[in-house]
Amino acid sequence: MNFINISIITLLILSVLEFLCCAKSNNYKYQNLLYSLAFFIFFIISSIKLYYGADITLFVPFYDSLDTLNLSNDYLEPGTIFFWYCCKSLKISFWGMTFIINCFYFLSIWMLFKHLNAHKVFALLILVVFDYNLIFYQLRQQLAVSMFIFAFLCAIDEKYWRMLLFLCLTTMLHKSGGFFSILLLLIISFKNYEIKKTNFITALLILFLLILIPIENVSNLLSGILPSKITDSIHMHFAMSSTPIQSILAIYTLLGLLLYYSVNKSTYTNNIWIYMALMSMLTIAIFYKYRFFLLRLRSYFLPILIVYTFNAAQNSDIPKYLYQITAILLLIISVRTTLNFIRIDNNPNASKADVGHVVFELFYKNDADIKQDALKKAEIFWNREYDQMIHGIK
Repeated sequence: MNFINISIITLLILSVLEFLCCAKSNNYKYQNLLYSLAFFIFFIISSIKLYYGADITLFVPFYDSLDTLNLSNDYLEPGTIFFWYCCKSLKISFWGMTFIINCFYFLSIWMLFKHLNAHKVFALLILVVFDYNLIFYQLRQQLAVSMFIFAFLCAIDEKYWRMLLFLCLTTMLHKSGGFFSILLLLIISFKNYEIKKTNFITALLILFLLILIPIENVSNLLSGILPSKITDSIHMHFAMSSTPIQSILAIYTLLGLLLYYSVNKSTYTNNIWIYMALMSMLTIAIFYKYRFFLLRLRSYFLPILIVYTFNAAQNSDIPKYLYQITAILLLIISVRTTLNFIRIDNNPNASKADVGHVVFELFYKNDADIKQDALKKAEIFWNREYDQMIHGIK
């Protein structure tokens, strides 16, 4: 069993309790209590991991050797290096640094989900099913996503100077953060432009059209605009993740329909939530075939999209069967995701990089021994399982 399995199973059980015990009543006290319990358990599970995942082969040696500040690095962004250097200067361990990042992320999710009116536990389940990669593995991007969510919340409150500060931090912490930082600035600049219901149908048509038409030249077009390090990263992500059909195409299609029905007016203006929803759907449509690249971008808009669709659905004429089909598909994907990890854990030739250590082991084990075991698992993953994971269909 691994941390991702535990999280999904726990949230799945609590989601069922939420629907059975709380959804039919108006007792918001019990609903909020159940959500707080689920949030706290999820936070603890994701926080106690120690030397977890395959990227520690880069992160741990770099953090251990970070005695002087040098912002020039071919892989790590300046913001990430500076943050890690500050932690290391304060004698904070590698686990302590990951814990701080996790606190930032969960604080941003807690503040964002304050705008969610109902089914918060189920929203957490969706978040971990579709974004477990960010929550458990991507230290750099997790902090960048946290800053972006803070920026979005500032945009809602029209605190634009704070928004700009958080967007600068987002871009400095991870290269992918610049993409949605630019989109959020465009949304603020053109928020008086009318958003129509048909825009979401257009996004769906673009999605199905680009499934048939390759967009390999997109990265070439960007080469003349963006710095070489960024375009090199885009080329790399495109090359690793090209796939004709993803199994979650049905979810993306239903999402487009849900967004279409959620607009209960003919047009919308000055609504940042719906602008972000449309931009998210267009991002899915354009980069659908490039799973790994889309996975990077998806982390920025997924929590916001969850809140918007949940709230909009309660105040619109969305057909009930769309809810039912979407819920069934989400449950199937959550079970499928869990079973995939269980199958890897039971494979004697697998690296078992997902079967991680917990911080409490430091009470009775040596840190160096734990680190060596985790790094050994990570090396096996890169040597045996990486290509299969990247080129496999999700």
